[in-house]
Amino acid sequence: MDELATALEEAGKSIMQGKTAKEIGICFVKSGDCMETLSIQIRGYAPQFEESSDAAQRMAFAGERMREAGYELTGTSPEVNTPKGKGWIKG
Repeated sequence: MDELATALEEAGKSIMQGKTAKEIGICFVKSGDCMETLSIQIRGYAPQFEESSDAAQRMAFAGERMREAGYELTGTSPEVNTPKGKGWIKG
């Protein structure tokens, strides 16, 4: 949570200082990554409770949206591990 708070603070600071969209987007991507990590931790705290699973799912969704916003601002796309060539056909 500390890392998430720091990344969000940095995004807010960057906005207030008028930094570039790319710099702000990098903060958003980092925030989204932290939210994803937090969602995994939330799910692990009390897996027997539906509320824990729901909260984790919502946090993961928020992280996904935060990363998407960051990618839009930076003009990049997420790294996806897609197989190159035709080697994937042989599976």
